[in-house]
Amino acid sequence: MVYPINAKFNFRFFINVFFGVRVTQKNVFLDEILCFSDELIHRTDKNKNFLK
Repeated sequence: MVYPINAKFNFRFFINVFFGVRVTQKNVFLDEILCFSDELIHRTDKNKNFLK
């Protein structure tokens, strides 16, 4: 599966809203989830320069 760049930002926005309500005080945990999602999308899409 190839995620377009719009899907990446929509996914990050969804994670920010979904987890931001529950872990407001745990920004480090939220950053780990965002970094993990970015890494997962980077591995899924072969063209890494397009996502940067």
